[in-house]
Amino acid sequence: MDQTSQSTGSRTKKILWLIIAIGIVVVILAVVFGQRASRRKADIYEAVFLDNNQVYFGKLSGEAGELPSQVDLIKLGSELHGPRDEMIINREHVIFYEEIGDQSEIRKLIRKDKGE
Repeated sequence: MDQTSQSTGSRTKKILWLIIAIGIVVVILAVVFGQRASRRKADIYEAVFLDNNQVYFGKLSGEAGELPSQVDLIKLGSELHGPRDEMIINREHVIFYEEIGDQSEIRKLIRKDKGE
């Protein structure tokens, strides 16, 4: 081998190792920021929009449209069968969910109900 081919081979190896190192850093950053993005804050209320046009408001747990102008909030637990104040929703029926703003009418009604 002559000096030119050794120099080219050495440069290629350096570039390959640099690409591998950058790839590892990108994967680590994606994992770290992905976990941070998927965490829910305990004090955040969210609206969950379902494929049957129902909307539920509350705190979501687990792996994270326009509202009508007149909204009535019905607290779970007042039904005849007396459910707990918790609901498990099948993910397949969720269209999307979003945070409820602190100054929204929905949030004000929730605060009023909770005596906050």
